[in-house]
Amino acid sequence: MRTAAVITTVALDHTEFLGRDREAIGREKAGILRRDRPLVLGELDPPDSVLQAAARGGARVLRRGRDFHAEDRPGGWRYRDREGAMELPPLPLAAPCQPANAATAIAALRALLPLDEASIRRGLAEVRIPGRMQRLPGPTEIVLDVAHNPQAAQMLARGLAARRPAGSTLAVFAALADKDAAALVGPLMGVVDAWHLAGLEGVGARAQPVEGLWPRIAGLLARVPCQRHATVVEALRAARADALPGDRIVVFGSFHTVAQALAELQAARD
Repeated sequence: MRTAAVITTVALDHTEFLGRDREAIGREKAGILRRDRPLVLGELDPPDSVLQAAARGGARVLRRGRDFHAEDRPGGWRYRDREGAMELPPLPLAAPCQPANAATAIAALRALLPLDEASIRRGLAEVRIPGRMQRLPGPTEIVLDVAHNPQAAQMLARGLAARRPAGSTLAVFAALADKDAAALVGPLMGVVDAWHLAGLEGVGARAQPVEGLWPRIAGLLARVPCQRHATVVEALRAARADALPGDRIVVFGSFHTVAQALAELQAARD
């Protein structure tokens, strides 16, 4: 069986299991590499621990920015590697990181098997990732994103800033108790006008009532419009009631937050 190891980025998340800094986390992630097999790195600046593990382990390293590239182009983007370049249309995925992720996926596939440009184009055109900058159009657009670490929150903020609505942006936010809530809220302070905080229930020991969430982010939100709700469903309903045509609602903070919001939206449609 042909295999390749892929590391897209190395960021601070699941630190209780992976380590407290990027070097430690990179060392853990490098455990997937295999001797004489490709290791495809989407991270432009990977931790030294990853590169050292690759050298010791005899992996064949392919790095974005050196061996393959994702380049912005008018009306789309360009993938480029040693085999040549492909001019590609915009991706159906909205997050700013997705061209880099797509380039990393292409590099991994090309390292394993012959892949013609038509197949690449077809795959990219059909790709969908629910809950990743997922947009539900309407008089009030709803954006759902499972961002639950600081890097993902920063990427979400960039995506929201690049496409501002005619009106205001309202946020529905709930996070697990073991997440750094302030590091998730902070990046979005410049793009969110009003907040609906929620407790997160039904997730076992990691549940966090809104009374536990609020003290962790009160310093950030004390001077902006902010409401607190017991559940994600209640927060979403309140945000939809407050929103005007042309406004936007963004739901984020956890896979659980987005799942509960999607279930509520589906029930409302039915």
